[in-house]
Amino acid sequence: MKYRARTRGAATVNQQIRHSVGDSKKGAANHEADVRTVQGQLNIHLVQDHRSDRWLEAGGRMNSETLRAIDDFQRRHGLARGGLIEPGDKTARALFRYSGPHRMRVSHGFIALMEKIEGFCAGPCNDSADPPNATIGFGHELHPGPVTHDDRKRWGVISRARAEQPLRQDVRTFEDDVNSDVRVPLNENQFDALVSLSFNIGDGALRSSTLLRLLNEGDYSGAARQFERFYYAHGNSIRGLANRRHAEKALFLRR
Repeated sequence: MKYRARTRGAATVNQQIRHSVGDSKKGAANHEADVRTVQGQLNIHLVQDHRSDRWLEAGGRMNSETLRAIDDFQRRHGLARGGLIEPGDKTARALFRYSGPHRMRVSHGFIALMEKIEGFCAGPCNDSADPPNATIGFGHELHPGPVTHDDRKRWGVISRARAEQPLRQDVRTFEDDVNSDVRVPLNENQFDALVSLSFNIGDGALRSSTLLRLLNEGDYSGAARQFERFYYAHGNSIRGLANRRHAEKALFLRR
């Protein structure tokens, strides 16, 4: 059953800093907006470079973890390791240069998530909606209303492999939405989780969400916490939605 939920926010990407960021002992101004931008860009490179380092909290406050991340970035990119980033210097140019997201499609990890959330019906079965709708496989809707004798006669029993095809067709639009709206690199688990969320909350809801805004700023941890904002339907917390959001969030965080 698909519930609709909404949050507010706009997706933006900040591609510059206006003042120095880094070691305050070396004169870094560390304005909050600039620090937040650097933290986000450092996270973007962690994902792009397939590193398992913990994401920085992109809160705009300089701390020892961010200083270590700046030093590590400079080391990995063969830059002078001064722990300082000035607008337009070599570190800043490297930091704001990345290949960007690539078009992706859901993986078998997404199929496994759908089986965990929706279950698997080898033949036509009724979903949990009230009134129920006829579905098959991994929650693919055959038509509104309950299963009929004709449904069972037409579909019989299908395999998991056969059930993947209609599911992949169902989510194609939502794959395209995530590919279009997300401006930062994603690993496959993150992409699968976002498609699952978008598929469940409906067309356009991700585009207007705080989750997407934070993600496009490179705040992956903040974006992960936003999954919890989509527990509700018609103002009420729904256990099934909460369980789904927990599963999607766990997949998003899986490195």
